[in-house]
Amino acid sequence: MTILMGLMDKPVLSAYWSTDSLDSTPEFAAMMQRDRFMNLLSYFHLTDNTLAPDRNQPEFDPLYKVCSVH
Repeated sequence: MTILMGLMDKPVLSAYWSTDSLDSTPEFAAMMQRDRFMNLLSYFHLTDNTLAPDRNQPEFDPLYKVCSVH
C-alpha cells in the first residue's frame, strides 16, 4: 500500500480512503481500513532499538532511523 501511495499523489494520508466520487480510490478501502493502516504505520520503524544507542545520533532528526536503508 505504501508503494502504491508513492505512485498516487494525494495531499494527506486519509485522502486515499476518500469516498468523494471525484477523488475516491476504492482499492485502498478494499485492502485495509484507514484506521488500521494508520495504527500499523504508527508502530513501523526500521532500526533495532535493542542495540546500543548510537552516540552519533543527532538530537532531532525524524529520518535518523531510516537513513541507513539503501
